[in-house]
Amino acid sequence: MNTKSLLSILIIFVMLFVGCEKSVEHELKEKQVLFFYAYHGNSYWENDTNIFVETEHTSGRGVLLADSTPVFEYFKMGKESFSDSEYVKLFEGYISFGDYDFDGNAIITSDFNPLNVEVKTSLGKISGSLNFPDKIQSIILSEYDSLALGDPFTITWTGSNADFYNVSCNYHWRDGDGNLGTTVLSEFVSDTSITFPGSLFLNNGEINFIFVIPQNGPPPSDNSVGNMSGDGDGFLYYSIAGTGHKGESITVGVGSKNGYQSQSSYQIMAKEKLDKSRAMLEKKIRESRQNYNE
Repeated sequence: MNTKSLLSILIIFVMLFVGCEKSVEHELKEKQVLFFYAYHGNSYWENDTNIFVETEHTSGRGVLLADSTPVFEYFKMGKESFSDSEYVKLFEGYISFGDYDFDGNAIITSDFNPLNVEVKTSLGKISGSLNFPDKIQSIILSEYDSLALGDPFTITWTGSNADFYNVSCNYHWRDGDGNLGTTVLSEFVSDTSITFPGSLFLNNGEINFIFVIPQNGPPPSDNSVGNMSGDGDGFLYYSIAGTGHKGESITVGVGSKNGYQSQSSYQIMAKEKLDKSRAMLEKKIRESRQNYNE
């Protein structure tokens, strides 16, 4: 066999090997997708003692999706590793782990900016690193007292350098037949201002629970690309406490005697908004990935 033939066989072998390796890598990546949500704050609820602990910290929780439930090994934040069963719940097709509604607290009090995250399962390891965003300094509203029916409503904020923001408010209304309703307006934006169109405010009522959460990570959009590397696709998000409007509710039209409180506990509102923001992020990216794969 001449040198030219040997060279041709070698090239074909290398192409086949590389092709197979890429095929296996692609197949592995399709088996698990990680969403990891880190939160930086100054206090947290200690499950063991049932008290609020006042200290700067970062907590984390994650959801890992797979065709079948893999074996969970550990997840790391900073230098600390969490592997005990108290941090993990297994379901068919996905794993939920971390600080959310679990027996243990997945909390670190150092090495949290930038935050290094690593998750290991039987399908491989996914890792990434991210800084938390700056805190919002102020919220500016286009109206503070009353909004005419059909007028737009603008929320603007200052002081943060986040990749994107989750902006939300509640619109409680009463229609012409006396029926009561609540519309939760919630959007992800990369700008530092959002205008909700006047077509949303056509019934007498009130606007409250205005809240803005700064978040770093891949903005949720069609075909979002992850920011983690390894054996699968990973989406790492890092947020801090959101900022809410602490003033009175804003009257829409002539208002409405709906019986809603103008504001609830600020801490409760902040937690509810953060939980809803996480769920919206995951849903939006999962839907965009599904549309892309189709």
